[in-house]
Amino acid sequence: TMEGRKQKAREGKWNGGRPPYGYDLDVEHSKLIINEEEAEVIRLIFDKYINTDMGIEKIASYLNEHGYKKNKHFPRDLDYFGTSTVRRIIANPIYNGKMAYGRHTMEKVKGTRDQYKRVDCDDYMVVDGIHDAIIDDDTWKAARMKHATEGRHGWAKRYSVEHEHILSGIIKCPVCGKGMTGSVSRRHNKETGEYKDDFYYRCHARKKY
Repeated sequence: TMEGRKQKAREGKWNGGRPPYGYDLDVEHSKLIINEEEAEVIRLIFDKYINTDMGIEKIASYLNEHGYKKNKHFPRDLDYFGTSTVRRIIANPIYNGKMAYGRHTMEKVKGTRDQYKRVDCDDYMVVDGIHDAIIDDDTWKAARMKHATEGRHGWAKRYSVEHEHILSGIIKCPVCGKGMTGSVSRRHNKETGEYKDDFYYRCHARKKY
């Protein structure tokens, strides 16, 4: 199964799960399609990051203060821009038309039996994707240069146990018959401060359920 996912990545195809912000998903061809409304926000984020002294938190605040919203696919989804969302966007080569595989790996949390955290890998596969880029090469390189000068301080993030949606594209929607893809929704426990992820499959071919 994992080799099949790697081969799909080598072919520049989307590997399953909810498409990244800025794109919709052509499930039949495993191809990302630019969502022009969201793509404008992606371009704005990169522009503010490169051409101003605004950091990740200030960019997120700017978006929220100026009324930019994310579409909520499910009731538990957040419609505002958090710093983690902006951070992931700036670091994701998919916006430069690339498809990356193996950017993260799982490490066991010390002192636990079955808890893992996702960590970044320095060496991972990057190939040209079959999707169109939202950010051009010069913009992407400028963002990478600024990130390199800032270092990785403040970019760390804790993740819950990794979950592979191995049935993405295999199981079919009972209504339209299209392949379903994996998604995740995160819940925050205000009392303990912990996060819990709910993993499920959904049909991206239908807007309503």
